[in-house]
Amino acid sequence: MTGTSAATNASTVPVASVIMLSRQSYLYTFGMSYLPVSISSLLSSTSLAFTAIFAYFMVKHKFTDYSVNAVVLMMLGSIILGLHMNEIVR
Repeated sequence: MTGTSAATNASTVPVASVIMLSRQSYLYTFGMSYLPVSISSLLSSTSLAFTAIFAYFMVKHKFTDYSVNAVVLMMLGSIILGLHMNEIVR
C-alpha cells in the first residue's frame, strides 16, 4: 500500500504546480492587458532586475560584468522606450 500512496503523491505535486503556475500566468496577463504598452514594458523589464537581485540574495549567485551589463542595458532600453512612447502620445 505504501507504493501506491507514494506514486499518488509524486503525481499530485506536479499537477498542483502546473495549476498554480497557470493561474499566476493568467492573472499576470489579465492585469497587463489593461495597461498601456509603455507601462507594461517598464514592468516587464523591472522583473528582470528583481529576479537578478533575488538570485543574488537567495541563491548567492555571483554576477559577472557581462550579466550586470545585460541587465542594465535591457532596463535602460525599456525605460527609453517608455519615455519615448509618452512623448508620442502627448
